Amino acid sequence: MALSASDIAAFDRDGCVLLRGFLSAEEMRDLTRWVNDLQCWCAPTPAEQLSGTHYTFHHEQLDDGSRGLCRIENYCNFHGGLDAIARERLAPVAAALLRAPGAHLFKEKLNIKHPGGKAYAAHYDGPSAAALGLARTFVTAQVAVDPQTALNGCMQVLVPRSAWPPVAMVPPRGSDPDREGRVGAIPDDVADALDWECVECEPGDVLLFDHFMPHRSGPNRSREQRRTLYMLFNPEGEGDHHAAYYAEFARLRAAALAAAAGPCPPPRPV
Repeated sequence: MALSASDIAAFDRDGCVLLRGFLSAEEMRDLTRWVNDLQCWCAPTPAEQLSGTHYTFHHEQLDDGSRGLCRIENYCNFHGGLDAIARERLAPVAAALLRAPGAHLFKEKLNIKHPGGKAYAAHYDGPSAAALGLARTFVTAQVAVDPQTALNGCMQVLVPRSAWPPVAMVPPRGSDPDREGRVGAIPDDVADALDWECVECEPGDVLLFDHFMPHRSGPNRSREQRRTLYMLFNPEGEGDHHAAYYAEFARLRAAALAAAAGPCPPPRPV
């Protein structure tokens, strides 16, 4: 599926473009099965590791007090099908929007929003990535695995580009790179005054958006999970930063865990 001139014009004007039915029904049957597999493979508790892989996965507390698997990252190098979706189907589209001869996969994640799953506050992705000193420019492809609705917490964006607030890099308030330690948050008082638009999608739809597109999502108030793939691509001229990105985040996460645990107690006298 090639981009049309109107698709590219929409991206230039709005900072995003929605491609309806980008993945076929057959591709979605495979994709849904692969996502189900990922969830089964990453079902252990956060303290457990998957032998022989480098998947990272995260849990969150739900409204009922239970914990649910909410994000899986770094799976393309270990899953041929998902890798082909990223590097063969989506990378050429991202390259066209980036006006580049090719595009490298920068990072990938599967977000799972269970019933009772929390909202994601308004933010930009660009400053957080820039703080790592790796990719400077990228396009994100959001792939709907399940229906994305206002009820289950679909993506909310600001369009057109002229409606975007100035980029204000909110200083980190802690060391956790996945939460208060990231930059790019949009202050609540600024976000609450903006006119957000819900992007509702059917399985197989792909939303592509700019690295400085302000976005957020609401909580899942439905009775079904809402799963979404996010695959980020940078121009090939900026280099391939996939391995470096996950190595740096592993370091930052380990440092955050160590800081949360506090200093080791002195040895007890024998």
